[in-house]
Amino acid sequence: MSLYALQLATELIKLYEKSVLKAYMPTPNDVPTIGYGFTRWKGQPVFMGLSITQKEAEDGLQTELWEFYQQLEKLLGEQAFDNLTDHALAALLSFVYNCGIGNLKICRFYRRLKTNNGIWDADTAREMTTSIVTQKGKRLLGLVRRRASEAALSLGETPSKAYKDAQRIAE
Repeated sequence: MSLYALQLATELIKLYEKSVLKAYMPTPNDVPTIGYGFTRWKGQPVFMGLSITQKEAEDGLQTELWEFYQQLEKLLGEQAFDNLTDHALAALLSFVYNCGIGNLKICRFYRRLKTNNGIWDADTAREMTTSIVTQKGKRLLGLVRRRASEAALSLGETPSKAYKDAQRIAE
């Protein structure tokens, strides 16, 4: 297990997902959300009126990241998973945290990664920047910036610099 990859992913996720301890609607077309962007809590959909503590939010984030880590390991296979750099794994964890494993499976960059047996390259990162940047058919600047941050992280950038650079992207 790469604790460094989990640390990098956590840092980037926290730059995008602020901890909100009462359920809220992130966008008009979204679903109730709580903590660090959780749409499910203790196996159930989040509902308006739900509240959690900061410790629960932190624990929930680490629990979800660990579950995604295990799912990625199984999905990619041992050799491809072991070929990932810590930065590439952190970017994948952030992507899956935001979009889900199911959406990862339909992305071109995922297919490239599988074909290349886990070897991450600039083309993989470039393809990541255009993956899942819309919601209900509308391009969202926040998702464009997040994918840019994940791509930069995957190539070795620090989470804070990747985030800062992505904020320069305009509509």
